Amino acid sequence: MSRPVIPVRACLAVASRPDLWGTCARAGVRFRPRRGGHLGPYVAFRLETQYGSRRAQRGLAPDPADVVAYLEWLRTQV
Repeated sequence: MSRPVIPVRACLAVASRPDLWGTCARAGVRFRPRRGGHLGPYVAFRLETQYGSRRAQRGLAPDPADVVAYLEWLRTQV
């Protein structure tokens, strides 16, 4: 069983942006790992379309800049 990736660099990037903390908390609830520590199929699909199948299959964390950009976009959608 694979464990979920903890994106440490992405967490540090978001930690330096207090304006995104609330948005990050909401996104974290939405994309939390499901049973057995696996991410939902939507998250796996999004990682594969963003970075390619090899990176997604290896379970690598997304780039910090991409996480911050996504959270900035998400904040405008609420």
